[in-house]
Amino acid sequence: MSFDTLTDTFGTSQIILIIVNMSTKVDKLPPTKLQIRLLNVFVDELGWGGGVHSLYRHLQREFGKDRVHPAMDSSGNVLFENGEFWEEKHKPQIIKQHSYEVAGKTYTYQTRKVTRNGVSRIERRKLIPTFRVVQEFLRKHPVHQKNRMTKQAVAGGVRSAPKHSLQPVIPKKAVVLDTMFLDSFKMPPCVHRGREYSWCLVGVCILTKMIFLKEIYLNTTLSTKKAEAGQAKQTFDAFMEFLDDVEDLAGVRYHPRHIRSDAGVEFKAAFSRGIAKLQEKHDGFYNHTTTPVGRSRANAMAERAVQTARRRLYAIQGAWKQQLEDHVAKTGSTPKVFKPRNWFNKGQSTSGAYDWVRDLNEVEQRIANTFQQTIKAAPIDVLLQQNGASWDSAFKNIKERAKRVYKDVKHNVDLPGFSPKDPEKVGDYVRIKLLQPKGLKNVKYSGKNTKSARDNWSDEVYKIIDVKTLYNRARTFKVQAINPKITRGTISRLDRTEILKIPPDTKIDGITVQEWEKRYNAPVEPESGPESDSEDELETSLDSEIKRLRNFSAKQWSQFLRGRTFESEGTNTITAVVYRGKKYGYVIEYEDKDGKYDEYFQNVILDLAKGEDWVTDALKTVARDKKFSSKG
Repeated sequence: MSFDTLTDTFGTSQIILIIVNMSTKVDKLPPTKLQIRLLNVFVDELGWGGGVHSLYRHLQREFGKDRVHPAMDSSGNVLFENGEFWEEKHKPQIIKQHSYEVAGKTYTYQTRKVTRNGVSRIERRKLIPTFRVVQEFLRKHPVHQKNRMTKQAVAGGVRSAPKHSLQPVIPKKAVVLDTMFLDSFKMPPCVHRGREYSWCLVGVCILTKMIFLKEIYLNTTLSTKKAEAGQAKQTFDAFMEFLDDVEDLAGVRYHPRHIRSDAGVEFKAAFSRGIAKLQEKHDGFYNHTTTPVGRSRANAMAERAVQTARRRLYAIQGAWKQQLEDHVAKTGSTPKVFKPRNWFNKGQSTSGAYDWVRDLNEVEQRIANTFQQTIKAAPIDVLLQQNGASWDSAFKNIKERAKRVYKDVKHNVDLPGFSPKDPEKVGDYVRIKLLQPKGLKNVKYSGKNTKSARDNWSDEVYKIIDVKTLYNRARTFKVQAINPKITRGTISRLDRTEILKIPPDTKIDGITVQEWEKRYNAPVEPESGPESDSEDELETSLDSEIKRLRNFSAKQWSQFLRGRTFESEGTNTITAVVYRGKKYGYVIEYEDKDGKYDEYFQNVILDLAKGEDWVTDALKTVARDKKFSSKG
C-alpha cells in the first residue's frame, strides 16, 4: 500500500497524527499517530472493520509482521518524503543507539524490553499495531459495536443442549467439499445491471471454510409466487458455479459427499431435481439433507457464514457511505458516481439503493484470505495446500479446537469470545440486540437513508439499571436508554446474549457516551413569553393533524396521497393506498415510466419518500403506528 493515503491530508514532508508517549522503556506502548491513522484508513476508508482477527491479519499481510515502525520526533511525528518514509529512502546516520538526526531534528525509535526464554533484549517497535491495540480500537468504534456478531448460548456440558445452541461442525473426511452447507439470506433490494436483487446465496466448505456468495434475482413486489418458481433454478446454477470456481482454483473437480440446507423454496423444485440427477451420476455423492423444522442450528455453518457475509458487506458499505458524506460536506456537491480513494471497484451510484452485488467478489476474497482460528490458516491456503496448510492439518485443527472449546462447557455461565473481562453490572453501558426481521419485505436498510445497512446491535445506547441472578446462575438485566426521549426498549428482562457491553469512553459524533448521558439529563430552562405561546399553538396544531390522519380510511388515504411523487431510482408517482388484510396491512401502489409497484405504507413514508416536502411531521408520526408497520 502506498503511504500517499496517510500523507495527502497532512502534506508530503511530515505527518501529524496523534500524540504518543516517547518513553523508550514502557511495559505497554500506546498506539502511535501513524498506527491510529493506519487503523482509520483501513476501517473507515477501506471497509476492513469486519472483525479484529481479519483486520490484524490483513495488516500483517499488507505491511509484514516484522517491519519496524519509523522513528519519531518528540511530538510523535514521522518524517515523510514524497509519500514514503524518509528513512526507507535514505540510510539514516545513527547519532546514538536508537536515534538519528535530520535537519537539526532528532528522530527516535520506540523500544521496549522483551524477555523470551529467560533472555532479555531491547527491540524496536513494529510498524503495525498489536492485536490488543486493534482489539481496543474496534471495541470503541461505534460502527463496529453495532455490527458485532450476535451471541448464542453454547451447547454441551452437563445438560442436554437446547435446540438453539451452537454445536461444533466436524467434517467426516479430510477432503475438499466433503460436506457443504448452503443457505440464502435477504438483502435490501438493489438494482444491478438493470435487474433487481434482494437475495444472496451462501455456500460453505466445512473443511476449508471457503465461502461462496452469489446474488439471486427475485421480484420484490408483494406478489412473488411467479418469481419464487425460478429461484430454485437460480440456486442450483449458483451451486454449480461454486463447484466450477473451486475447480478453477484447485485444478480438480471435487464432488460434495453431503449437502446440507434448510427447507426453503430455493432448495426445492429445480434445485432438488438437479441434485438428484447428480446423485444418480456420481454414486455416493450429492446426498442432500435439510434441517429439521425449527432447528436452524443444524445448518450452523451456513448460519454463521450469513453473519460473516453481512458483516463484511456492512463494513464496506459503511466505509463508502461515510466517505461520501465527508466528500459532500467538503465540496458541497454530490457526484453521480462516487469512488473513494484506493477503492477496490469503480464506485457506486449516489442515487437509489446501495448496490451490494458489486461488493460480493471483494467479500469472498477477503474471507478466503483471512486467517481462520479453527483451521489455523487462510481458507485459500487450505484449499490449495500451500503456505504450510493442508487438508489433514485443517481436519486435525477442527477436531482439536472443538474438543478444547467444548470441553466441560456448562450452560448459563460465560460465552467464549463474548463475555467481557468484567461481568456486566448496574451502571454499565450496553447496546441491545436487534430482532431478526421476518418476511420477504421486512429487511431494509436502517439509518438516515437507503445507503445505510442493517446493524446487529442498537444504535441507541442503554444503561443497566438492575441485575438479577436466577436459580441456575443465569444473569438477567433490566436496561434503560440514556436518552430519556427514547421510551421504546425492553419490558421484560434481557439475558446476556441480548446485550453488548461497550466502553464508557466510546465516542459517538466525537462525544463520549458518558458525556452524552450528562447532556441528555441536563436540566432545561422553561421558556416563557410569546415564543413559548407560539410553540404551544404549533404543538396543538400538530396534534390535531395527527388525530385527523389517524382516522383516515384507505379511500381517504388514496385521495390524500394520490399524485404525490418521490425520488427512488427515478421519479415515482403514488396512484393508490389499499388495505390488503391482516397479512400485508396498508400498501401504497405507485408507478414510474417502467412499470407499476407496491410497497408497505410505512416503508414508503419513512424510507423511500422521507426526504420529500410533502412528508410532514404529522404524516411521519402516523406512519410509525403499529397498524402501518411492515407485516411478516
